[in-house]
Amino acid sequence: ISKFLPEEIELPKILKYDKENNILILSDAKKGGILLEESLLNGNFSSKTAYNIGKFLGLSHKNTAGRKITIRGSEENDKENWEIFLKMRTTGILQKEKFSDDVVKSVNDVYNDAKSSHTQDVVINMDCCPKNVFERKDGSIGLVDFELASGIGDTIYDLGFLTGHYLIMLAIRNDKAEEAISSIQSILKGYREEIKPEISDNDEQRLVKYSGMTMIYRIAGSSPAPYIKADKLPLIKEIGIRLITQNFRNFDEVFDYIRKRLKK
Repeated sequence: ISKFLPEEIELPKILKYDKENNILILSDAKKGGILLEESLLNGNFSSKTAYNIGKFLGLSHKNTAGRKITIRGSEENDKENWEIFLKMRTTGILQKEKFSDDVVKSVNDVYNDAKSSHTQDVVINMDCCPKNVFERKDGSIGLVDFELASGIGDTIYDLGFLTGHYLIMLAIRNDKAEEAISSIQSILKGYREEIKPEISDNDEQRLVKYSGMTMIYRIAGSSPAPYIKADKLPLIKEIGIRLITQNFRNFDEVFDYIRKRLKK
């Protein structure tokens, strides 16, 4: 993947790989940067950084498509990895918290849509979110943590996992809502510029639902975000549920809804 990335997007270098013991030692991707998670919590929503992350996912999906790359030795192992984490981040939340019937149905629909939309010939990151990105002052980025990556999965879900985290940050820093919205628009711009053909209308709708599902997962799933404080839980939950239960056609409609919600 490093071979087709521009210089403003850096991956760690492989220093040593012990195949027998399955140990991979990587270089530091920090280089004076700050963890993006920390930056966003401080209200610093850089559109350039967001654009580069979207570009990274777009380039990854475009340039690995059709190459039949496997991460865990076989398509079977990659598919198992994809389905384990997909289930954990969708229907897995139903084991921990009681939701209304319409939410339960929507969660199951999200799971089934992602499972039926997976492709077996593209590398997806599976964990592209602010805790795995280092941001620098010039907007360049360093990405780390590829342990969940898979050669099988749903590219739109991969993108939605990222935008969902940005929506969480928007809810936490709603005083910076417009800056957060601008960053999400930059993510989508960076991604769309690399992906051909364009994202379909159906994929736009799925992307919104996956984003909402990520918001719910980070408060009610197996890996809650520690930076979400109790006073922000209701807003994040409300927005997340609305995104997965309502048929928003695209993010422009989502932003209109969020703006109206935050004015109340």
